[in-house]
Amino acid sequence: MKLRDGTIVRDGDLASIEAFEFDNISFDEVPDSEFTLPAFGLPDLGNPDRLVRRDYSFVWMFLVAFLALIIAVGLRYYASRTDASPGAESTA
Repeated sequence: MKLRDGTIVRDGDLASIEAFEFDNISFDEVPDSEFTLPAFGLPDLGNPDRLVRRDYSFVWMFLVAFLALIIAVGLRYYASRTDASPGAESTA
């Protein structure tokens, strides 16, 4: 139950609610150094402006494996066409 003066009565206990009114809220300028990872207790990751060279060796490995697969399938097809029946030549 809520009373007129803002107090709330629940289960026989008395709890009060206080209201605050603010006329002016101002914020200070915060420097950019406050928004770094170490400011929040995290380790620094280094300079973000430095370019990171990525390693694309896995792309080359997949490309070589794919080409080897294509060559293997092509050789298997060629071998099955030329070796269909050895010694069975037409004598027309």
